Amino acid sequence: MKAIIIDDEELSRITLKTLLRDYCSNVQLIGEAPNAEVGKQLIDALRPDLVFLDIAMPGQNGLDMLRDLGRVDFKTIFVTAHQEYALQAIRLSAIDYLLKPVDEDELIAAVNKIELETSAVEKQMRMNTLIHNLRGSSPSDMKICISDFEGYHIRKVGDILFCEADNTYTKIHMTNGETLIVSKTLSVYDDLLSHSGFLRVHKSYLINIQHLRSYQKGDGGYVVLDNGSKVDVSKRKKDQLLELLRKM
Repeated sequence: MKAIIIDDEELSRITLKTLLRDYCSNVQLIGEAPNAEVGKQLIDALRPDLVFLDIAMPGQNGLDMLRDLGRVDFKTIFVTAHQEYALQAIRLSAIDYLLKPVDEDELIAAVNKIELETSAVEKQMRMNTLIHNLRGSSPSDMKICISDFEGYHIRKVGDILFCEADNTYTKIHMTNGETLIVSKTLSVYDDLLSHSGFLRVHKSYLINIQHLRSYQKGDGGYVVLDNGSKVDVSKRKKDQLLELLRKM
C-alpha cells in the first residue's frame, strides 16, 4: 500500500516512519505533510492508498480536512492524542485509529486489518458516518456502523433498544423491531456504547437508558423498556442502576 503521513509534529512523523520501516513491509511511504493544506495537495498529487492522519493540527484539523475533501477514496488510520469526543465518533464509525505514542503491535494490527478492506462502498459509508458524527450530534443522534452476516448497516445510536449476549455473538435489538446479529461479544459493545447513554445491567444485557420505562424490584429486579421488553438486572448491577435512576 502506498501511504502518506499528515501530522504537524515532526517527532511523531519520524517515529511513525521508523515503525513502518521496521514492522510494516507492506506499506510504502511516499510522502509526508506537516499540515492539512499540504496534506490535501499530496493526496491530489500522489493518490495514496492509505493516509495516516493526525486529528489535532494547527489551522485546519484532520477531521475538517476530510469534510472538505468530501468523497474519500483512500483508507484512513487516525493517529492522535486522546480526545474523547472525536475518538467516540471514530469508534462508532468503525474507522481505525492509533493513540500516541504509537505502539508497534497496534500499528501492525491496524495496517493488517485495513489492508484486507476491499469494498469502496463500505469505506465511504464509514467515512460518511464519521462526518455525520462530527457535526455536533448529540450522543443519541450519532450513527453506528454495524457489520452482520448480511452486510453493512448504518443505524442511529438512539434507535438501539438493547444489546443481548448470545455466546460470542451479540443481538442488537432496535426500536423498530429489527434485530441485527453480529460476531462480536457484548463486551465490545459495552465498551463502545457506554459513553453514549448505555448501561450494562447484566452479564447478558446492555440497555439504552433513554428507552428505560420502569424498574421492577426483586433480587436483582428487572427493567421494562419502551417496547415492553423485560430485561433482567443482576444483583451486582442493581445499585449502579438505582444510582443512575436517582440522577435522572
